[in-house]
Amino acid sequence: MTQEQTPSIGLLAGVRFLSELVLLAALAFIGAAMFDSLLLSIVAGIALPLAAAAIWGTFIAPRAPRHLGEPARTIVEVLIFGVTVVGLLVYGYLVFGIVLAVLFAVGKVYDRRAA
Repeated sequence: MTQEQTPSIGLLAGVRFLSELVLLAALAFIGAAMFDSLLLSIVAGIALPLAAAAIWGTFIAPRAPRHLGEPARTIVEVLIFGVTVVGLLVYGYLVFGIVLAVLFAVGKVYDRRAA
């Protein structure tokens, strides 16, 4: 790898990490918005991002104990991000849904370049 490639890969890795953080925040928001009950909103707002983080850490993260190979890894990622984008759209956050989808797509570019 040349020095010329390093900054762009570093930037793409940063975008990938940012997309994962935005994903967790969006899931917390969606979970909190799902219910009228305060208690259920709090529980769902905590449970959804925790569930996604558990799946991510178990199957997708680079040092995951049960790292999925391709194409299963990409399918799980698309499902998690896709459900989150749909949730944002359902609750009327079109721009945030589009931003998350774009961040995910750019992050996948990093995956392809890093491989």
